[in-house]
Amino acid sequence: LGYATSTVQNLVLTTIESTGRIGSLSEFNYASSVIILTYANSLYSEKSRDNVSYGLRLKSYTKGATTISGGQGEGVGLDVGVKYEASDRLSTAVMLKNLIGGSIKWSTGSIESLSKGIKLGIKYQIFNNIDLLISLLNINKYFMLWRP
Repeated sequence: LGYATSTVQNLVLTTIESTGRIGSLSEFNYASSVIILTYANSLYSEKSRDNVSYGLRLKSYTKGATTISGGQGEGVGLDVGVKYEASDRLSTAVMLKNLIGGSIKWSTGSIESLSKGIKLGIKYQIFNNIDLLISLLNINKYFMLWRP
């Protein structure tokens, strides 16, 4: 179980006056938080010998700005991942980000889509205390990033 929050206070809502000057209308605060519930387990069979495991991550989002009409939003997302340990030194994993849900519905009725994608990772243990980690992030038909 996890919780993260971020708040920005005393932001100024502005307007452009008829004279061309920027004027202050009011102040507001903005906050964003997420509650994360995770579960992981091993897929045991005689063939896999506990080498395959899976995990789920359910996220509940809340965002909002005080004193702004329609400035509140909520949503959920579900990530699913699978990890395979090929040997004591080599493992690989894949995660489907925001497979279910993945959007925030604002009180105005508009919907904000959260990023979806596939993440791939490989870990190779070079020495007892040195690992080589390779991850491919946000794999979809539009974008792929390699980060060694």
